Amino acid sequence: YESRRLPHHIVYCLPKYNNHGYVKYVGVTDNPNYRMKAHKTLKNNTDDWFVLHECETRKEALKIESEYHEKGYAGKKGFEKK
Repeated sequence: YESRRLPHHIVYCLPKYNNHGYVKYVGVTDNPNYRMKAHKTLKNNTDDWFVLHECETRKEALKIESEYHEKGYAGKKGFEKK
């Protein structure tokens, strides 16, 4: 999956995260194919996922992601990829 990395990071939304559409999940990745497969492995619904923002740096993307979490969107708060 390394070759599918984007040259930037995206903040994305899973609008049907819990299979009922009631909870929207917001996350960050630079490898959407790999990330969606990981969500599916956890039985999360990735149908109709979309990009909210494109960011040059992971730091910028994480800041935007946290703003969505503060508004009530689901997601892994505090996860920092090493």
